[in-house]
Amino acid sequence: IYKQAFGNDRVFRVVMNISASPKEAGSVFYKSGGTIIFEKGHSLAQLLHQSFLTVKVDSRISENIDWEIWNKAVWNASFNTVTALSRLTTSPILQDPDGLKLIRSLGKEVCKLAASYSIHLPEELIEQKIDFTLNKLGDITSSTREDVLQEKPIEYEAVIGDLIDIARERKIEVPYLETVFTLLKLLDKSFKNN
Repeated sequence: IYKQAFGNDRVFRVVMNISASPKEAGSVFYKSGGTIIFEKGHSLAQLLHQSFLTVKVDSRISENIDWEIWNKAVWNASFNTVTALSRLTTSPILQDPDGLKLIRSLGKEVCKLAASYSIHLPEELIEQKIDFTLNKLGDITSSTREDVLQEKPIEYEAVIGDLIDIARERKIEVPYLETVFTLLKLLDKSFKNN
């Protein structure tokens, strides 16, 4: 849609791996991370990439932006949803055996959906994300959890809606993703009914 509206030369895909949350109108609380990944093949993406490197912002060009998008979806679909529904930060979830199992199960379903597009995300990737979250990111929140705590509209469609659409279109069973999607949708409705 955007490429049709603005032209191929002005639209390219970017994956941002940044842990941040809104603090107040016009400001964001930065927590950790900061890698910005640009789609290869666009001169503007190359220019932005070089500009970010100049100011010491971690940036790179990806040969396979589709893989990067699915890679990020593994974390978002797992951690954003579970932190939001439990209202807990990441550490208590990962320290609970059932919480850890739920994170793994959601991640596996995202990997299954990616495989339907011939994008290989090994199951070890889920363990790497768990380890990275525990040992590098620390005890963090998610933007979806922040929305829930403030009873703001929940961006469940942005976080998990496309995955549910893909699963339904391709007739792929994803019971964990379906469950958290439904619970977030209902929770969002409860805020609107207050």
